[in-house]
Amino acid sequence: MRRYGTMTERGEKGGRDWHVSKSYIRNGVRTKLPSNQHEAECYRQLEAEGWTVMKSGWPDFFCMRGNEIRLVEVKPRQQTPLKLNQGVIMRKLSKFGVKCFKWTPDGGMEQVE
Repeated sequence: MRRYGTMTERGEKGGRDWHVSKSYIRNGVRTKLPSNQHEAECYRQLEAEGWTVMKSGWPDFFCMRGNEIRLVEVKPRQQTPLKLNQGVIMRKLSKFGVKCFKWTPDGGMEQVE
């Protein structure tokens, strides 16, 4: 694993600062532990199951393990629905064989079909 520093802009005065993020190169991709509590819990669970987990926008996680891929959207509670577009896109992708899931701390992984 290689830890990376990232460059950030420093407000109105300009200039650049370097800081070390919690970002790592794992299995050829950049990955980092999310700051959101529920996303971090799901991230740790997926990694423990052998998935390489990437967080870079929607969906919350794009996961790879061998020749498998999995898309995971994290919600804080089982009763919290996917947003309209999230549900439409995930159901459409699942029809093409992409495994899509909603994960919640109280409900675990639920496949979106």
